[in-house]
Amino acid sequence: MTVLPITGSMGFDYEHRKFGIAGMGSFVGRRDASTFLSDGFSGPSMLLPNRNLLGGYQLLDLSGRYFVTRRLTAYFTIKTS
Repeated sequence: MTVLPITGSMGFDYEHRKFGIAGMGSFVGRRDASTFLSDGFSGPSMLLPNRNLLGGYQLLDLSGRYFVTRRLTAYFTIKTS
C-alpha cells in the first residue's frame, strides 16, 4: 500500500482596537527519505525501498499583542511542535 505525503497549513490574524491575536499551523504527514544505501552502480539511491521513513509532525504557533499606547505594544508568542 502506498501512502502519499500530505502537507498543509492554516493561519489567522484578528485585530480589535487595543488587542490582536494570530495563529499559524503547519501539518506534514509521513514521507519518503533516502536510506543512503548503495545500489552497486551509482552510489546512494532513492530507488531502493524507502517508503514512509520519516514520521509526520505538526507545528503550531499562537501570538497575541496588546497596544498599551500608540508607541508601546506588549506581545507574547507560544510555539509547539
